[in-house]
Amino acid sequence: MFKAIVGLTAFAATVASAAIYMEGIKKNIESIKDDIATVNEGIGSIKDDIATVNEGIGSIKDDVATVDSIRSDTEDMKRVQNSVQQALSSFGQPNSFGTRYKWEKGDVPVEMIARNEGLCYIVFFEGSFEGDKESVSIYVENDAWFLKGNPEGNSIVAEAQCWRFPAIQQ
Repeated sequence: MFKAIVGLTAFAATVASAAIYMEGIKKNIESIKDDIATVNEGIGSIKDDIATVNEGIGSIKDDVATVDSIRSDTEDMKRVQNSVQQALSSFGQPNSFGTRYKWEKGDVPVEMIARNEGLCYIVFFEGSFEGDKESVSIYVENDAWFLKGNPEGNSIVAEAQCWRFPAIQQ
């Protein structure tokens, strides 16, 4: 009987030890569940960060498209300017006046020369061009060339050169 009691006591100790071990496992499982929840929260935060980065990339792509458009417009303007300069060279050199006309924000349109005296073109412009509302231009009105700008609140400067046609001898 003593052996049975010792055996039963050992068995009870083993069961108690197993119960304590199981409690430890349960605590570890709960701790792992908490860790998984924390990781899932972190993944959610990372997903939000990725969405923000993707929005930023979309904005950068839009900015690149705008820069490419401005670059293309600038190249087109240079080609036009070169074409005008080549065309003007067939009319001869600028006369002795060689006047360069300047328009700045706040100025009224600048009258340059009579339309039948020559050809005028923009040789310089600078300023804060922030959209399609800001512009500089030359135009003919009342048989005269004019230089003007539309700054829409921004600082803009433009200069134009007029090439007078050479006198035609008959």
